[in-house]
Amino acid sequence: DLATTGLFDVYVVPAAAAGVPVKVSPDRADVALDAQAFLVWSPDSRYLAFGGAFTTAALNEVRIRDTMANTTATALGAAAIVSVTNPRGLLLAPQWAAGNKLVFTAKITAADERRIYTAAADGTGFAVLPNSIITRADTTMSQAYNFALSPDGTKIAFASDGVSAAAFEIYTMPATGAAAPTRLTAG
Repeated sequence: DLATTGLFDVYVVPAAAAGVPVKVSPDRADVALDAQAFLVWSPDSRYLAFGGAFTTAALNEVRIRDTMANTTATALGAAAIVSVTNPRGLLLAPQWAAGNKLVFTAKITAADERRIYTAAADGTGFAVLPNSIITRADTTMSQAYNFALSPDGTKIAFASDGVSAAAFEIYTMPATGAAAPTRLTAG
């Protein structure tokens, strides 16, 4: 809350020098709108992804700062979040997959499903991660929530209730979603 007491923003400053902090989160006037939900650097240290309530309290959007171009892009904006339950929007810390692709979980639909989404580092290409929604035997659709990327960012492991609703199993697949997931657990 460097600028306004109680209004938390995201700043970037060189770690090796006594530089001046540069605010990268959007301007807001309401102290209920904090920009402190999850911070994660891309592996090349160029992009900083962060979430926060930038327009509506408890509605967590996703922004990506390009520290070389000094621009901030929106990967998940308020207009895309129609979920009515709290929390909504971004749910967990995002992670960077290979090729500077951001991966994150969010609730954005009116039905409040938890899904895994991706976006490019410039904020474009926001979409559900292919093959991360599994059709159950009863033809209902699964939800996905927790996930982890491999250290090289090429594989994803995620929890999904793909067999029975609310009974989460662990699945793996390429982080691009290019192949169907493989279930690792048999619970």
